[in-house]
Amino acid sequence: MLPTSAPSAAISRQTDARTDVDGVRTVVWLHGEHDLASVGALSGTLAEAVELDDANVVVDLSGVEFMDASTLGVLVSARLALRARSRSLSLRAPSTPAERVLVICGLADPVPDLG
Repeated sequence: MLPTSAPSAAISRQTDARTDVDGVRTVVWLHGEHDLASVGALSGTLAEAVELDDANVVVDLSGVEFMDASTLGVLVSARLALRARSRSLSLRAPSTPAERVLVICGLADPVPDLG
């Protein structure tokens, strides 16, 4: 069996004039396998990103090795929390496994802005 990466989610702030009117966004980077066992940690990280400031949130899925529907549930919950604050959550650069789940769940083509 091939070794897999432990799931992780990290927050960073990026400035990019092409993203928002003010050019500021909070990026959450996902790496490794994300499933029911890791939703608690992911929920905490996204809650921190929501409370961090008034920036929109981008979730980068490029490092995801596996993702299940429970991860999508966490993303939708974060989206609702941001929407209540007049902010948005968008997904970017899904890895092949992440994109597969998005397609199966009807959330791809193009990868949606969950805001």
